[in-house]
Order: sequence, then C-alpha cells, then structure tokens
Amino acid sequence: MSRIVHLERVDSTQTTAFALAAAGAEDRTVVVADYQASGRGRRGRTWEASSGQSLLCTILVRPRLAPAQWPAYSLVAAVSVAGTLARTA
Repeated sequence: MSRIVHLERVDSTQTTAFALAAAGAEDRTVVVADYQASGRGRRGRTWEASSGQSLLCTILVRPRLAPAQWPAYSLVAAVSVAGTLARTA
C-alpha cells in the first residue's frame, strides 16, 4: 500500500521524497504539492509551478530489479500515465 504525503508548498517534491526515503519511507510513497518553488527536472533544469497549474508529484520507488533495469521504470511510468489519461479524457 502506498502512502500519500500532500503538502501545500515545497521547494521540490523530489527533494522532499529524497528526505523521506532517507528517513525510511516505504516503497510507493507519493509526495504531492500544490505549489513548488524550485522543481528539478532533467539536465539540471529548474522551474516554479504555481498552485493549480501543474501536477506536482514524486513517487518513491524502491526497485526490486537489478540496477541495469532501472531505466525501464521511466518508460513504464510514461505508458501508465498516458493510458490513465486516455481513459479519463
């Protein structure tokens, strides 16, 4: 079962998830925020996201796969999100 941590404001959902992971948070802990001041993206990109403008979340995954297979998580997540959005549109 996953745990959802909903916060009004964070610097970064990813930074918050990393801190929770270091404190022993369980696999599939989800960090959701209404406002993010210093989000982190690929290639060092940052952004600010105002309330109600974006889906701001990070999911903590404690992989059960070999490290060489970890990149597959991004593809599986993308396909899952696309499928869910297609069903709800």
